[in-house]
Amino acid sequence: MSAFWLYDVLVVFGTIFGLEIVDRTNMTVIRLSGLHSHRAVWVGAALAYVVSTSIAVLAGQAIVTYLSPYLVAIRIIGGVGIVAYGAYSFYSSFRESEEAPVVIGERTILLSTFLVILALETGDDTQIFTILFMVWVGNLLVVLLAALIGLLSALSIGVGIGRFIKGRIHPVRIERVTSAVIMAVGIITIFYALLVP
Repeated sequence: MSAFWLYDVLVVFGTIFGLEIVDRTNMTVIRLSGLHSHRAVWVGAALAYVVSTSIAVLAGQAIVTYLSPYLVAIRIIGGVGIVAYGAYSFYSSFRESEEAPVVIGERTILLSTFLVILALETGDDTQIFTILFMVWVGNLLVVLLAALIGLLSALSIGVGIGRFIKGRIHPVRIERVTSAVIMAVGIITIFYALLVP
């Protein structure tokens, strides 16, 4: 750990928060909290962030060492998965608009949010940066706490936006707009993986 631990905390927090606030995961959080219980979405996503960040800091050097030759392939596969998820959500919005809305319990929302966010965060830029910060800073507690504070701050903003638009914008429109944004992020992820070494 460097002598300037506060600097390390600020760099890790700022980077993770900046990446996450515009990330596909946050778009998903906005969509889910605009359609369902914001408390269940927040708790489910927060638990997913704790698990994914813990995995990242514990993996640290080993992942950087063994997976660095495959990062382009991982990003391309992740981008294809993002586009597929966005396309499925977009398609579902047309089908669901013709059906009666289904009431989903908070436990189901919490669990499904946890699983979706955990899947989206696996191999995500924020997880890769957390691994790199673990190697750079070397202090598990500093990286874990700073990264989690950054993720939870972005999560709170995303849930707040979703809560604000709930009832103001038709749920089908929320679904379609956020699904289109998620697909666009997936396409950008694929191009970025192909163009940036």
